[in-house]
Amino acid sequence: MFTVVLVPLLASALMVGVALQVVGVPVWQTIQSWLHPVAKTQPEDVWRAKWRADEVRVQTLTAQLHQAQQQLAALQQERAKLLATNRKLQQALAQRQASLATAKQEARVLQQMDPGAAAQVLDKMSLAAAARAVAQMPPDAAAQVLAALPPAKAQQVLAQSAFVKAQLQTKP
Repeated sequence: MFTVVLVPLLASALMVGVALQVVGVPVWQTIQSWLHPVAKTQPEDVWRAKWRADEVRVQTLTAQLHQAQQQLAALQQERAKLLATNRKLQQALAQRQASLATAKQEARVLQQMDPGAAAQVLDKMSLAAAARAVAQMPPDAAAQVLAALPPAKAQQVLAQSAFVKAQLQTKP
């Protein structure tokens, strides 16, 4: 008797389910979800995964920042060295220009003097200063002054003067 009541009840439930499915009610999907529940991700799991991803990204960005800071420090040191070198070169250039200006003035004064007196002045000057002054003189005036110098001193001044002229031709 139990089967007499149960079989028609199941048959009618099946027919109602098919009719609802045909109409558009998701009966079959609902039954499947009851029989085979799908593991749903909890909002907490989603946030944990996002937090882990963010944590990895923060670590990566921190490492990149550290590397960039090291590069910046190295570049700042290199810049400081280059600035110091630049200052030294500017000072050397200023000294060279001042020395050249002094040599031109000395050459002008020596040209106006008698060659013998100019030779006496050159003899008292340092070899470098005398060579710079002679290098600034026209060749004929320099020859007259050098002829009045003792031969050994004249040879030294002339050799050094040639070196100075070569340096002046290769401007900084």
